[in-house]
Amino acid sequence: RIGSMHIDLYPNPGLLLGDVSVKANSEELHIGEIHLQPVVESLLSQKILFRKISLSGMDLSFEKFSSLPQIFRMMAGPESKIGFERVLLEKTNVSYSGLGLFDMNGEVRMTAGGALQSIQLRTADRGITLDVKPFQQRLDFNLEGIGWRASQNSPFLFDSATLRGSFENKIF
Repeated sequence: RIGSMHIDLYPNPGLLLGDVSVKANSEELHIGEIHLQPVVESLLSQKILFRKISLSGMDLSFEKFSSLPQIFRMMAGPESKIGFERVLLEKTNVSYSGLGLFDMNGEVRMTAGGALQSIQLRTADRGITLDVKPFQQRLDFNLEGIGWRASQNSPFLFDSATLRGSFENKIF
């Protein structure tokens, strides 16, 4: 479902979609904005290529993370009518069981065959990085923080923190 759509012609041709919902399995993913920058030469071909796709304003719980490989496989698999060179994530919130990381930016890396390879996110100050990689039916993750506070008013400051693990069937 798409709430709004705008077309930009100059200086960078593109399509801006607002209030987008994508459903995979039983999870529904809401995206505030999607900005698509096509490869202009591909617009009249069988497969439309996008130079850059920016997804902004997503709230990702780890349950929703598990549906991302299927969503990207549907979007960019070999039988898909579209392809993309680069996927950026902006203003992305990640949460699990009350712990949240907010306003993260990063990139989605894909294999040559269109499968999700990894999602890399970081906070604006680069104090926290999160790397998520799908492996069969699970998600492996690595979270690293330097000079991190759990909340803005927290009296605890972590010089460094590292958390590694897997998420499978909604269980860490």
